[in-house]
Amino acid sequence: MPNKATEVPLEDILEWFHHNYGDAVHSVFYDGREGGYQYAPDAGPCDPLDELREEFPCVNPGLLQKAADILGSSGGAWVRRGRY
Repeated sequence: MPNKATEVPLEDILEWFHHNYGDAVHSVFYDGREGGYQYAPDAGPCDPLDELREEFPCVNPGLLQKAADILGSSGGAWVRRGRY
């Protein structure tokens, strides 16, 4: 039997993401001579859609795409909070 899509409000998805991820500009060392942001091996940059799919596997993919589009419109690079 296929999994039924779970209903989660868009605001809750975005709140979860912002609680767990932040813009690299606020936490990651930047060195232009070394190629830009100096990311930790497992902490970024993160693709919002990939992270949302992992956290909310039963949520409608269209809703996750909408959330990822909103997050992507900021133009920032996302990193896991607490890793820097």
